[in-house]
Amino acid sequence: MLNDFLARYEQDLVDQTTREVTEQVTERVTEQVSINIARNFKDCLPDEEIAERTGLSLEDVQKL
Repeated sequence: MLNDFLARYEQDLVDQTTREVTEQVTERVTEQVSINIARNFKDCLPDEEIAERTGLSLEDVQKL
């Protein structure tokens, strides 16, 4: 019985850690893709529109 509890507890920890890491990686990848898209738009769109379309802040877009 104790072994079942420990096995479930361990699996819950693994599942929680996997979810957290997946969310962090997804956020970083999404941000990097948005930055790349914003760089591509720099020559043809105003910074305000790029910020609106990519979800980046205006300050971040202006730094590119």
